Amino acid sequence: MKNKAKWSGVFPAVLIPFKDDYSIDEEGFRKLVRWVASHEGVNGIVVNGHTGEIMTLLPEDRAEAVRIAADELQGRIPVISGVSAEGTIEAIQHAQAVEKAGGEGILLMPPHSWLRFGMQPESTVEFFKDVAAEINIGIVVHQYPTWTKSSYTTSQLLEMTEIPNVVAVKVGQRDMAQYEVDIRVLKKNAPDVALLTCHDEYLLPTLVQGIDGALVGFGCFVPDLIAELVKHVKNQDLKA
Repeated sequence: MKNKAKWSGVFPAVLIPFKDDYSIDEEGFRKLVRWVASHEGVNGIVVNGHTGEIMTLLPEDRAEAVRIAADELQGRIPVISGVSAEGTIEAIQHAQAVEKAGGEGILLMPPHSWLRFGMQPESTVEFFKDVAAEINIGIVVHQYPTWTKSSYTTSQLLEMTEIPNVVAVKVGQRDMAQYEVDIRVLKKNAPDVALLTCHDEYLLPTLVQGIDGALVGFGCFVPDLIAELVKHVKNQDLKA
């Protein structure tokens, strides 16, 4: 399932427009997805990310967002959906709903109880393995900032990349020293896994390590600028 070219480039995390009754504005959402995806260099769409307000959406709303985006794009580029749950069983249910709705990947977030209480070291990789075993689509690892209790160690990230359907890592340490360490190790030991920066506020400094693209909310409203930046860095044209 690993295909570095497929999971490289710009992956905008898109907003979701709502009607006055807080149901999804399907027409507006289709228009947004179509516009974002029309830009050269955009290689996928991420729905139900933090930018897409995953924390306030009901499970059926999350699945509906995937269905609408996948139907609109018709396989031209993959649709990835955020998955956020407090336990493995619930995470599996959400991941399976993404697959059923036409998504080609999930952005698997850590259980947010870890943010407060921390995590048992062995539970992190097992969480990813258990979810991966129940789906047949790709998984993007969501790395949280190092100052949180749910940020993965370098060794945990390496173990996760050994899972067959882990196709990319959204690297979001927001600690430049640790970011560089992790990028170097992952590039050397997991060369088939795409590395995507999620540092909207530090895009250029986090691209120049030679990583594979960006998964950022800024891509939703200035996709052309983000795609141009990624292209110029890839071409080593820092002046441009």
